[in-house]
Amino acid sequence: MKLSYLFGSRLDHWLRLIAENDFRLSPGRAPEVATITLMSAVNTWLSRKDEGVDLGQTRVEAPLFVLGHWRSGTTHLQYLLAQDERLASPNTYEVCFPSSLLCSEGTHGRLLSRFLPSTRLQDGMRFGMGVPNEDEIALAALGLPSPYLYWAFPDREAFYTRYLTFDEASPSERRRFAEGLDLYLRKLTWKHRRPLVIKSPTHTARVALLLRMYPDARFVHIHRDPYRVFQSTRHLHETWLEAFAFVQDVDRGDVDGRIIDLYQRMYSAYFRDEPSIPRG
Repeated sequence: MKLSYLFGSRLDHWLRLIAENDFRLSPGRAPEVATITLMSAVNTWLSRKDEGVDLGQTRVEAPLFVLGHWRSGTTHLQYLLAQDERLASPNTYEVCFPSSLLCSEGTHGRLLSRFLPSTRLQDGMRFGMGVPNEDEIALAALGLPSPYLYWAFPDREAFYTRYLTFDEASPSERRRFAEGLDLYLRKLTWKHRRPLVIKSPTHTARVALLLRMYPDARFVHIHRDPYRVFQSTRHLHETWLEAFAFVQDVDRGDVDGRIIDLYQRMYSAYFRDEPSIPRG
């Protein structure tokens, strides 16, 4: 079965995304559409218990953001930092099923874990429901502004990839993203009662936005030879093109051009905003 960031969506989020894309779904993608729809109905039912949890005055305390381009070593660094018992990092279940992460992991997560590979498709790193994972998956599943929605709706690549930096986003889009991210991180904070280690390469291009949300945030940036990063990212794209459940037919087009464009946009934003990070 092909994977999708939207397997963890609620039905209302999924239907809103379809409407946002003018109901353009490729007929040949009917199995993917049916699977996401079925799972979103289940997720809607599972999310009811989470909705009853009172987060009260829970606030996100000094989150630590791991920054770096895809294939730069961000996952390995997140795995290492997550070994510190003073910190908590969202695991695969918590990022894939953000609407029900508080109350359903013990049952739903245990059932689904039987169907997961033990290693990641793109690099063979350890994988599973309990290992750390990236929050951008959760944001896409929640239907929030995210470039990862391109992996379902490639017809609107330019529309979704502009959410890498939010430089071209409207005030309402920025507000919806910030409110959604904060609610998600508050749920994780309520559950784990510890500062969070948050890793998504996309956050590398959002330093200024994140500092406005969390003035006490901490950042660690990891980098690698850009030529090796390019080669590894190309392999990542080729793997994802085969593995992900797009609901529109994919024009593979100029993959190399996409990688270079996103690389430049990410680091133009990072080098612009990095001086705003408080020293130390």
